[in-house]
Amino acid sequence: MKIKIIGDAHGELRKYKKAIKDCHMSICVGDFGFKKEWTWHIKNIGPNHWINPGNHDYMPMAVKDEYPSTGNSKYFEEYSIFTVRGADSIDKHHRVEGKTFFSNEEMSYAESLQVVDNYLKIKPKIVVSHDCPQRIMSMLFGYTDKSTTRQALQAMLDDHKPDFWIFGHHHHSLNEIIDGVRFICLDELEQYIFNFNDINNG
Repeated sequence: MKIKIIGDAHGELRKYKKAIKDCHMSICVGDFGFKKEWTWHIKNIGPNHWINPGNHDYMPMAVKDEYPSTGNSKYFEEYSIFTVRGADSIDKHHRVEGKTFFSNEEMSYAESLQVVDNYLKIKPKIVVSHDCPQRIMSMLFGYTDKSTTRQALQAMLDDHKPDFWIFGHHHHSLNEIIDGVRFICLDELEQYIFNFNDINNG
């Protein structure tokens, strides 16, 4: 039984549909698309194929705590997977508010605190987020600009180290172990596959 974590889709619906066809469950790390793409997913894709909202998603649908969105965060207890949404758009000045940019692309401070608190209670083995922790971004990509999301993710990492941390957003393909955690950055529509037995026996 396969579980796929899939990199940013950016509206490539045909490629996305092909990527999910041979797995029991999937989670797209974010940036699935805007209103047209989310509507398409709801109409055309069956259960167990989730979207963890990024910063280039249709937030009126993406922040609802209902399928296919994982909302601010979601815990898949059977697989010990914990998701966290959001990132900061560096290109927001080129986008149209309400269509291709939404002011709630990142969680609020209060929402972030709630997610961090839930994470620390759960202590999952696997994290799937759109962006990555602040320090990890600096180490892997050399950037130092801060965001609410990255700082919340860093607070999570500081208090509990999962086995895997999988993210997208940066459009690179990387797989490195840092302080005992395997950090995997997925390029657009890149896949990382877990086997059901691997998760339960790992």
